[in-house]
Amino acid sequence: MEGGGLVAVEAAGTDGAGRPVTPRTAFPVGTLSRHVAALGALRLVEEGLLALDAEVGRGGGTPVTLAGLLGGAEDGAALLPALLEDVTGEEFGPLMRRLVLGPLRLDDSRFGGPPARAGGRSGAAVARTGHDADGRALDGPRVADPAELWTTAADLAEVALEFRRSLFGAPLALLGRDLAARLPSPGPDGRHGPAATAPGTGPVLRHEAALPGHYAGSVLHPHDGQGLVVLANGRAGDRVAGEIEARLRDARRKAGPAPEGR
Repeated sequence: MEGGGLVAVEAAGTDGAGRPVTPRTAFPVGTLSRHVAALGALRLVEEGLLALDAEVGRGGGTPVTLAGLLGGAEDGAALLPALLEDVTGEEFGPLMRRLVLGPLRLDDSRFGGPPARAGGRSGAAVARTGHDADGRALDGPRVADPAELWTTAADLAEVALEFRRSLFGAPLALLGRDLAARLPSPGPDGRHGPAATAPGTGPVLRHEAALPGHYAGSVLHPHDGQGLVVLANGRAGDRVAGEIEARLRDARRKAGPAPEGR
């Protein structure tokens, strides 16, 4: 991602079943699913169905607000989907399709399992098999979680870019600028809210998820629109992401300041 747009998608390796990974290979992204849920929840705030500061449940025995859930409160991953279903009377997957996935045309994304393309006959790769840090395949299929997103790197990049468009008040953005400016702060680890801050770099939209046998990471600097998404069906993905991000930082440093307005 650069300048607020998606500039390149690269794929390497296999999906765990011998087929090559492609830009349309779907991966499970664990708690990165909450970025999409956060967009949906904030749309319901704009519709007046929810309020950021209102108590919406109890996590770990203490009251929790919607802002707290979006910012990474304990048990938020379980409480948020149930809250949105209660408020709307819709199942979580179809609700997220209506609020976020559909409007952003994220056709390669689906909650609860891999997207079915062409009735499942397209042969599109799905990274079902996970691998440990040494590359050994993990036995047993993943248990389907209705609140977990299966998506591609390109689709996940569009989610991060939509947050940026909303922050800058772009026409037809999913969120209004005033609400986007109230993106909740991250949790204690500094990485699990829709908004985060990295020392010396200013505001950053950042999240990493270490789900069993997989890795998912997304980072975007809203001020210049530069960012990166890495999905892997192996726990070594965190090292890959770190190496790529370091090289991008070095390239930006050598290139100097971005032109005004980038």
